[in-house]
Amino acid sequence: MQRKANKDINPIFLERWSPRAFSDEPVTQEEILTILEAARWSPSCYNEQPWRFAVAQSDEKKQAFVETLVKPNQAWAGEASALIYIVYKKTYMQTGNPNEWAFFDAGASWMAMALQAHMMGISMHAMAGFKQQKAAELLGLSDDYVVAAAAAVGRKGDKSRLPEQIQAMEEPSGRMAVEDLLIDF
Repeated sequence: MQRKANKDINPIFLERWSPRAFSDEPVTQEEILTILEAARWSPSCYNEQPWRFAVAQSDEKKQAFVETLVKPNQAWAGEASALIYIVYKKTYMQTGNPNEWAFFDAGASWMAMALQAHMMGISMHAMAGFKQQKAAELLGLSDDYVVAAAAAVGRKGDKSRLPEQIQAMEEPSGRMAVEDLLIDF
């Protein structure tokens, strides 16, 4: 699918998408740290920076990570060079009060990572298809933290590497028109 914007936006928004097929070429530790550096500079409520990241690059950690994913994601995510959990802290550090915007801030950090990775020629695919409690247990998190999402990181590979039923989904997707997203009041 050829993506086309209705307004003049930066091409990165059209070029970035979430592939499932990854090559064998590794993403280095330095590249992962650069991607996380971009996330570090994301905006957050009261500059709280509630996001945290758990990175799996070794075969052992990746296998443990993959076991927390739902079956359809297990079929391809393990082939990525790295897997990352995006976690957020539910309360403010200063007061301990609930941070009702932490999930929103964690989403901003994800977008920063995805765009930075794309600019580096690296692909990321975020996943909601994982078992949150199992992931939290794997990471040893207290109840004050939530695993918001999982993400696969790697260099785009050939879709023939994917199981046949997943190959058809391996292309950029479209988006709804802005007019369909507006709430009139």
